[in-house]
Amino acid sequence: MLFKKKRVVQSTSREDGVRDEESFWESFVQTERFFNNWCKSSPNPELNIEIDLLISIVAKSCKDNIRILDIGSGPVSILSRCTNSHKNFLQSVDPLADFYKSILPSNINEFDVNIPDSVAAEDLSEKFDDDFFDIVHIRNALDHTVDPLSCLNEMYKITKESGYMVIHGFENEAVWENWIGMHQWNLYLDNNSLIVSNKDGIVGNTLEIFQNKVSVLISSSTKLPNGKTWITYILEKLPN
Repeated sequence: MLFKKKRVVQSTSREDGVRDEESFWESFVQTERFFNNWCKSSPNPELNIEIDLLISIVAKSCKDNIRILDIGSGPVSILSRCTNSHKNFLQSVDPLADFYKSILPSNINEFDVNIPDSVAAEDLSEKFDDDFFDIVHIRNALDHTVDPLSCLNEMYKITKESGYMVIHGFENEAVWENWIGMHQWNLYLDNNSLIVSNKDGIVGNTLEIFQNKVSVLISSSTKLPNGKTWITYILEKLPN
């Protein structure tokens, strides 16, 4: 039985956080970094190399008929340039997708990028069938959601047996950002488990949530030059 938790409405202004997120991306999509890394490069140089390698391995095992979901993708999916075969299926979702479509450069269709549909991570199983995707990916977005435990459960539901859940992002970002706006959740790794916490303490960890339903493929932390720590956590969904 998967862990169930009532959706929580944060006490700080999430609306302010959404506006900050929109403002960031509105500027970012006009930068050379966006065009060079997100629209042109194959793969995006900002993507962890182990993620690109995992996609390549799974695509080969699926004879290129791989299904991938990118959650909280931003205006375009960072995985766009990883799935070069026309047989590959990449879909991305983001609750701010409608806004992103309004700010994308007018020539965005010249690039082979994947643009998200408007779906919240808490509602994935309303949009997608259970056991549908080979890889379900979320990058620097789980801690921005309203209810990360619900998101983890939703990711599990739509991942195929022997498929992979890929979670990566900054460690303890809420503390780093002083609990402002959308930064109401911390993520960190401990004893091979991904821990989710808020101001009141730990609210869940993946090995308790999924019990014996997953195995840990990668659990790693990397210290960055800016002082932050980047965590990468990959789970394989075990057959029932």
